[in-house]
Amino acid sequence: AVIGAKGSKISEIMSESGAEIDVGRECIIGMPDNPVVLRGRPGQIVRAAVLCNAVLQDLADKGRVQADDFCYIPGRAANAATRGSRVGASSSSLSFARFLVEKDFAGFLIGKGGEKIKRLRDQTGATLQFRGPAEEVTLILGQDQRVLDIRGSADERNEAIRACFVEMDAASMSTTRLLLPLACPEVPLQEAAKAAGASIEILDDIASPESSERVVLLGGDSSTRMAAVLALVTKADAYSTNAPVTQANQANPANPANPA
Repeated sequence: AVIGAKGSKISEIMSESGAEIDVGRECIIGMPDNPVVLRGRPGQIVRAAVLCNAVLQDLADKGRVQADDFCYIPGRAANAATRGSRVGASSSSLSFARFLVEKDFAGFLIGKGGEKIKRLRDQTGATLQFRGPAEEVTLILGQDQRVLDIRGSADERNEAIRACFVEMDAASMSTTRLLLPLACPEVPLQEAAKAAGASIEILDDIASPESSERVVLLGGDSSTRMAAVLALVTKADAYSTNAPVTQANQANPANPANPA
């Protein structure tokens, strides 16, 4: 809302206030909100803050945002207010899918100004976020590696997986690396992947001793790999009682958590 159609509103606020405004491409972890950074002289920053607040107040007056949209809840999905008529999933009913991808693909999926990933969130109802080494404290990630974290109801999660595979095809990705809970036995995973027609290899090159996940490498054509992913995450749902531990929830492991 602060950005406006084709950036019209944010341009108007910057022009009127004289401040520079930088809207983060990714939601704040545990919140359905994007960070906004204001830069300029004190008077310019105050004026820009007032104008941004006026936009939020207008949304509140129209019932499009609620007070809890601005509250931090570890592991929360995007609030229903950002999904139209969709009902937001509670943290206890969230389903997860986590992919290991390259930083370049993260930028590709986010898109210019975050437009592509926002469209995917709106289209699927799921929360999609990229996390790097600083957030994924139990994984040994390289500086060019990211975790694509998808959360929502099972249907939203699966819809987002299908949408992401379209983008993976466009980016010419020939293999898929999926993170799955260690609690899920290897044999059922191998059987599910092979039933979908995909090759599967279980890796342990990025997991630290504290990790609760393993990486599975899937091969085959895109439709085969997507079918395997959908089968694997459905099977893994039975073994996932909490979200993987991240920096956001490491201090309070009882709560499930949420490119540089």
